[in-house]
Amino acid sequence: MKKETSTYIAFVVFGLVAALTLYYVAHQSWTNKDIPMLDFHRVADCNQTEDCEAEFDAYLGCLNNSGYDVISLAQLERHITKGAVLPPNPIVLTFDDGFKDAYATAYPLLKKYGYTATFFVITTHAEEATPGYLSWQEIEEMAASGQDIELHANIGHTNRSIIGPNVTRGTFFGNRRYLENYSRWETDKEYKNRAKDDLATSIRLIREHTGRAPHYWAYPYGDYGQFTDPSRPVERLLREAMTEEKITMGLLVDKEMPINATDLYRMGRLKPDWHESGCDLPWQGK
Repeated sequence: MKKETSTYIAFVVFGLVAALTLYYVAHQSWTNKDIPMLDFHRVADCNQTEDCEAEFDAYLGCLNNSGYDVISLAQLERHITKGAVLPPNPIVLTFDDGFKDAYATAYPLLKKYGYTATFFVITTHAEEATPGYLSWQEIEEMAASGQDIELHANIGHTNRSIIGPNVTRGTFFGNRRYLENYSRWETDKEYKNRAKDDLATSIRLIREHTGRAPHYWAYPYGDYGQFTDPSRPVERLLREAMTEEKITMGLLVDKEMPINATDLYRMGRLKPDWHESGCDLPWQGK
């Protein structure tokens, strides 16, 4: 009886140690360091004395030689929500706006290093074949090769809302619209429906052209309603719209802050100065 009791205790202790070890491994990237999420826009915006392609190649090579492990947003989400284990030095690469150089310059270099990045596209530009922006054919090719295509907006990036009776303008999603014909502000329902319509259009178009629905959103101008007049709040309504459209992560723009592991709708990103030599980041936690 005493031997059986000792065996049982040993088994319980072993189980607890194993469970604690697994928990530590799964959560070590949050307890030991923050995960850099890099935010790029144009990668061919250099003056005549610079070679953008060579500089961006050198930057990605530096990340590779420094031992960074590029992960996807899906991997990051699984890590945060389910404790999925990540590689030792994870990093996320994102590109906003869907400029043409994302295909011409960034995409070939990402393939060279075997990296998968996330591209947040403005779907109305692809629909209208706007010069300087990705076409659907280019987006489809990138998606087929494993690059992640997510949403930035449809008209909600380029369309500025009237947010005052004096025709003051503000961001599409970050503010209620002033309805001049009725001399009043949008109601909760009107604002939410407008936001949902734009998100739903982007999601539908991306799904039609890539075969999968996007679930991650980079807020245009990083504005999710945090700057609006507190008497006309929209953040709660926007979150409801995102949830209803099955958007599970919202990303800020150019915020030098670590990822917020407690709020998937306020994920910070860092805009790196990749024109400089080296690839040191403000926080590495090594």
